[in-house]
Order: sequence, then C-alpha cells, then structure tokens
Amino acid sequence: MFTWLTNLGTLGVISLMALCSFAIVAFFAKNRELDRNILRTFVAPLVAGLALTAILAYAVANFGLLIASGGALVWILPSLLLVFAVLGVMASTRLRSSSPRLYAEMGRHRE
Repeated sequence: MFTWLTNLGTLGVISLMALCSFAIVAFFAKNRELDRNILRTFVAPLVAGLALTAILAYAVANFGLLIASGGALVWILPSLLLVFAVLGVMASTRLRSSSPRLYAEMGRHRE
C-alpha cells in the first residue's frame, strides 16, 4: 500500500507542477506589463509544462511497473487524480457563485 500511494502522490505532484507551468503562461498573457521577458514568462514555463506533461503520460502509461502490481489498480489509482480534480473544480465553481467576494479574496496576500 505504501508503494501504491507514494507513486500516486508522485503523479499528483507532477500534475500540479505541469498545471503551474501552464498557469504561469496564462497569468503573464493576461498581465504583460508585469514582466516583458518572453523567455521567462512564456518559453521556459511552456517547455517545462510540456515536458512535465510528457513525463506524466509516461508515468501513467507505466504505472503498473511503478506500483509492482497489475489489474484494476493500474487504472483506478491514477483516475483518482481526475476525480479529485473535478471535485475541486466543482467546489470552486460553487464557491464562486455562492460567495463571489470570498472567491475573489482567495489566494490574495494580505500585508
């Protein structure tokens, strides 16, 4: 069980790193005035995101080798990442509609 869950956690971290790379590209596309260095705000994060996505796909394709198991676990465990990602999007959408002020404040740094 330790092997299964640590490898699932690794897939989760790789997924989050790829999503963060693409989020950097999206953020600076909307806020071009913050930094005009295209290498730092577009090229490097895009290349990193694509590389991490390829690594993630390779890890998912060979997940059975990573967990040293076969059968249903090979597709059930990685699908849990998608299930919880969808639940997170649903929760944030619900928060956005029920409490727009709280949603707008979420993630902001207060001094």
